[in-house]
Amino acid sequence: MAKKTLQENILETIAFFDIFDYPLTETEVHKWLWQRESNFLEVQEALEGLLANQKLGMSDGLFFLPSRKKLVQERKAKYLVAEKKYKKIKRATRLLKMLPFIRLVAACNTLLILDFKEESDLDLFIVVKKNRLFMTRFLTTVLIALSGSWRHGKKTKDQICLSFYVTDDHLDLSPLALKDGDPYLTYWLTFLVPILDRSTYSRFLRSNDWIKNYLPQAQAYITITRRRVLLVGPLEKIRKLAETILAGFLGNWLERFFKKLQQQKMKKRELLRKDQQNDVIISDQVLKFHEQDRRRYYREVWQKNRKRILSQ
Repeated sequence: MAKKTLQENILETIAFFDIFDYPLTETEVHKWLWQRESNFLEVQEALEGLLANQKLGMSDGLFFLPSRKKLVQERKAKYLVAEKKYKKIKRATRLLKMLPFIRLVAACNTLLILDFKEESDLDLFIVVKKNRLFMTRFLTTVLIALSGSWRHGKKTKDQICLSFYVTDDHLDLSPLALKDGDPYLTYWLTFLVPILDRSTYSRFLRSNDWIKNYLPQAQAYITITRRRVLLVGPLEKIRKLAETILAGFLGNWLERFFKKLQQQKMKKRELLRKDQQNDVIISDQVLKFHEQDRRRYYREVWQKNRKRILSQ
């Protein structure tokens, strides 16, 4: 098979984001370019060629597939929605700040809020200290539920979805990737937005540097100050005290207790099934409850779009 041209790599990259109705700036095209190492000037030149050949359109500095100019205004509208959503995410994360053993809280499952809508829920990815997974999940669920923000049942708008936890000794997520390629997971990792970080996000990125095979120009996401939860104040002192108290025998006993308690509930929901598709994972290192994981769907749509676009 002949090696793809830079223009073809650009087209398939823009085709992926088109699934989420999201046009890209030239900087974003370069940063998120799929499976192609290239410098910025080369990408600029290739984009100019695609515009000249009417393979792409451009408005207000945003590039999109032909006949998709409406996405420019939609992107601007999504930004305003995202700002409101981030305030709610930060408010919830500020509560979690007091809990022991949480090492990282990041906004996730939205590809950097590309597809945020008014009715969207708010997904969090949480890294916890090893051997404290089930205890931490119980505490986070109770605290968010008491705040009235827990997503459950049919109530979804602006509710916090606590569906993905890993321990800090299991940061490499490559074992969760779909066989035959997983573009969504690859971009998902790039677009995690750290809201609370106890020296874990950089370790997480290093553990997942395999994504450089697909996104060689990808960079760490730098959360702007107004979206970060600062690790100072009385809540941080409460957290440190709780970790000291629960570091030994008591914490080990509670971890076993909460594991047994939650496994009983999971069995009732039939979540402890053997699932080879990685939609639901329950172990001492990973808790993942995406019962309707759409990664296969996104991959199939992208493959069809790529084939159609590159054949034109």
